Amino acid sequence: AGWRNRLLDNQLAVSLEKDDYETAQIVISRQLEAAPANPELIHRFALIRDAQSFSDEASVLMEQLLQRRHLPAAKWLLQNRLLGEKWTDFDDQELERAVAILGLITESEPQNVSAKRMFTEYLIFRKRFESAIPLLIELSESDPMLGLQAAAFARQRGDSGAAESYALRSLERVEQMQRDDPQNAYLAMSVARNQVFLDRHGDAIKTLRRSVKVA
Repeated sequence: AGWRNRLLDNQLAVSLEKDDYETAQIVISRQLEAAPANPELIHRFALIRDAQSFSDEASVLMEQLLQRRHLPAAKWLLQNRLLGEKWTDFDDQELERAVAILGLITESEPQNVSAKRMFTEYLIFRKRFESAIPLLIELSESDPMLGLQAAAFARQRGDSGAAESYALRSLERVEQMQRDDPQNAYLAMSVARNQVFLDRHGDAIKTLRRSVKVA
């Protein structure tokens, strides 16, 4: 069996190198006969079917793998079924699939910012603000104004203490960024928005006036 598997692997590598997907499909099918439940083989087969323009069949196989928490399948589904789409275009079943995809990726790869941001957008779309707030705080490390968004949701939920804390943290970050780039009008506006949220209206006016003079 070992030599047979090595032979099939070699045939597969050669066929893929030549973009000979028909031969690759035959080779993978033979491998699947010996190990029909092997997730890596199923994933390879799905990729080949996708390369042959049978994307619907590939999607079905990837969704089956998603149920087995197969990370590469989740990434394929993210790339081919979620990116570029609007949440309003999905029905309930498709939204459940989306949260399964994004949940697996963000759980497996905590540093995957793009997936985490998309998962956060999904939670906001579903009005699950309590779950979205911690993710917004994490994402605010690279985009401080998301901290202000978290503050707004916290205030909406009646947690004024958390709202002030998030807004102050966001303000501190954008003020530092503005000091490093005083001519940036977006940063000036971001500082002012935080100040208005914190009821520092006089400071917000001064911030905007300084920005106009510097510009």
